[in-house]
Amino acid sequence: MNRDLEEFIETTKDLLDRFDENSDVVWTKFKDISSLKSEILFQLNELENGNMGYLQKVYFHYLPTSTFQECYIDEYWNNNQLDISARMDELYARLKPIKKKKNTIEKIRDWFNS
Repeated sequence: MNRDLEEFIETTKDLLDRFDENSDVVWTKFKDISSLKSEILFQLNELENGNMGYLQKVYFHYLPTSTFQECYIDEYWNNNQLDISARMDELYARLKPIKKKKNTIEKIRDWFNS
């Protein structure tokens, strides 16, 4: 497994370990901490199994006003978490699939074939 992907997964697992039954999920889409952990751990498991389609889904939890920030905002969201989010931005940028832009001939072929 790619070292960047390993770091991405392990960092996310470390953040999940900080949650407990008293963690506030009221501002997230989750009904409780158990469902939050379950969904994210499933996504991480898929990443570990090579399903890179889940990369963006996990990364979404790091975005401003998304899951991790909303859960940590009251107690924990400090410079350390901001540094973690910045690091995850870097890792995601290196890991996300690069979409090849089509040249003019490929675009014309697509147009004729549609």
